[in-house]
Amino acid sequence: MRPSRLVLSGYRGYINETNVSFGPQVTLVLGEVLGNSKASSNGAGKSTIPYAICAALYGEEPLGGSKDELISYGADGYDLLLTLTADTGLPGDDLRVHRSKRRRQSEQLEFWYDGQHCSGLQAVVQTELEK
Repeated sequence: MRPSRLVLSGYRGYINETNVSFGPQVTLVLGEVLGNSKASSNGAGKSTIPYAICAALYGEEPLGGSKDELISYGADGYDLLLTLTADTGLPGDDLRVHRSKRRRQSEQLEFWYDGQHCSGLQAVVQTELEK
């Protein structure tokens, strides 16, 4: 399965809801800091995209730190919604992972397969992801 869509909000520098679509081939992420007269791409949030994919799948990101530190300044919490696609062309080849965290609260994790909420799937998928 491959990532096909990522929706993130309140995560690191992405305080507002941001949608990222991934094509079936190569996706290039370019960044520009708005309001920067030198048009620098440093700090634009490019690296946050793969970090958010890791966080959605595994509950951790490569840079570590506490979960509350990943919440954008001024946000109550973060939401990561990752859609994985098998590209089989058959119905039901999408898996959605929703991971959310509110300040000073436990992280929440939910799964949907073929549009159906899968409450029992959480433990199975989490075990497989940790292998």
